[in-house]
Amino acid sequence: MTPLVLLTGFLGAGKTSFLRAMLPRLVAQNIPPVVILNDYQNAHVDALLLRELSFSIAPISGACVCCGSRDELMETLEALPLPPNAVLLLEANGTADTLELLEFLAADRRAMRFTLPVQINVVDARRWQQRHWNNGIELGQARTATFLSLTHRDEADDARWNEVRDALIALNPQARFTDLEQFTNEIIALARDAASQPDRRFVSHATAASHHSGHAEHHFAALEIPLTSPVNADALLKFLNELPLEVVRAKG
Repeated sequence: MTPLVLLTGFLGAGKTSFLRAMLPRLVAQNIPPVVILNDYQNAHVDALLLRELSFSIAPISGACVCCGSRDELMETLEALPLPPNAVLLLEANGTADTLELLEFLAADRRAMRFTLPVQINVVDARRWQQRHWNNGIELGQARTATFLSLTHRDEADDARWNEVRDALIALNPQARFTDLEQFTNEIIALARDAASQPDRRFVSHATAASHHSGHAEHHFAALEIPLTSPVNADALLKFLNELPLEVVRAKG
């Protein structure tokens, strides 16, 4: 059995930075990390940054792995080469419905090589619950987490940091707060113990699929603008500052 670690958190919370810092620590302990990255438009951008740090990396672009890219995710899980002592790290898109995602990761037969998923949710302390109409998504991601990690400490004073921590404890009292070093040690121990774990029992794929809601409560789309020449910095900043609230993430 190979441990399956689900890395979640709203857009911009710091998931990829957390993952990037974690990978060399796993390699140093002879734990080969296998990575799946999900992004709306171009997961290959972040994948290029991590390629030298992992045993293998599979980008999934286009839609959330909890809905539009769900089958691609499960087919990838079924086909990925897994070296001995490996751990599978799945970074979900920032708007993922984690309840949906955890359900079929636990129930779909195409994930039979993996342990039940362990979810770490990265929370931006400065921007927690300041997502306008997307606050519910952020709440849902934290509510299902096994572990919680607060980020952007330099942007949050002590009062804000404690306020967010208290809110998360009330929302998900079973979750454990962790940081990069502590969580890496957890995954190392999980990987070393995985071989002794019994095989999982599964419901049928049809049963697992029947509960899928298709993101009835929220919909997102992405746009990529390729540039053929250098961009004027002032013009770029003006463009970014004038983006409407409906744009929840801009990256490049």
